Amino acid sequence: MDSSRDIVDDSKERRTTRGFGISSLVSHDVVGGLASATETSGYAMFWVNDLPQASGLASLGVAAKAAPHIELGVGVLAVDRWNSDRLAEAIEQAEIDPRRLTVGIGAGQLSTGSLDAVRAVAASLGELGVRRVVVGSLGPKMTRLGGVDADGVLLNWVTPSAAERLAGTAVAGAVEANREAWVGAYTRVASDAAAGDRLRAECAAYESYPAYARHFARFGMSGMDTSVLGGRPSIARWLDGYDGVVDHMVVRAIAAAETFDGYLDVLRAAAPIAPNGPGR
Repeated sequence: MDSSRDIVDDSKERRTTRGFGISSLVSHDVVGGLASATETSGYAMFWVNDLPQASGLASLGVAAKAAPHIELGVGVLAVDRWNSDRLAEAIEQAEIDPRRLTVGIGAGQLSTGSLDAVRAVAASLGELGVRRVVVGSLGPKMTRLGGVDADGVLLNWVTPSAAERLAGTAVAGAVEANREAWVGAYTRVASDAAAGDRLRAECAAYESYPAYARHFARFGMSGMDTSVLGGRPSIARWLDGYDGVVDHMVVRAIAAAETFDGYLDVLRAAAPIAPNGPGR
């Protein structure tokens, strides 16, 4: 991370790129094909989350080989489980070029000292040569930290208006620190009724977690308010709402079945380049 970057000009509209994201629980047999389809469908990045029982970086190692040109993103890595040494080892084992990689970090299960812990890990990861280090944030303090002490933020569970408010917080912190803030955001996307049941269940689960409950209450919204269920026209209208608000929008796919075809349906429905054949 280079603090000598030019100060961001918040007066100009952001050019919003699009990424495609899946869970690290998705089979590696499926990941390679999805990464390749992501690269050829106009997406700028391929994302995988990270869970204690399934490494997002291991999945990205598969993706890196199947799609050699697209940027890669992992997020978020919980700082109660990850440090720079472990990350460097995982990147090497997965044979990922760090220059392709955006790393999102977050507080994980820390109940105290989370700001200091995230700040320290962000500083140490800056030495690994990754493309950018961003902070997964919900509240204003962690969001500002992303602008001041990292390369930006990776927002989650946000409407366009909530994303705009949080992006402003990150940018303000970056300006004070003479930096430029990159703003990414996740939105959950389901493209059929069966996947909609899974989407509603995931929203309900997150609404039950105290930190996320506070986040939803702060902005007066529900999990479904930050997500979209529908065909290609509805998804396109929803994603258009984030254009110019964030730098990068991650389509976090919710599929009806954990199969290649299940995820491909979402990928095509949300793709920047319209798929061949009749519109959805």
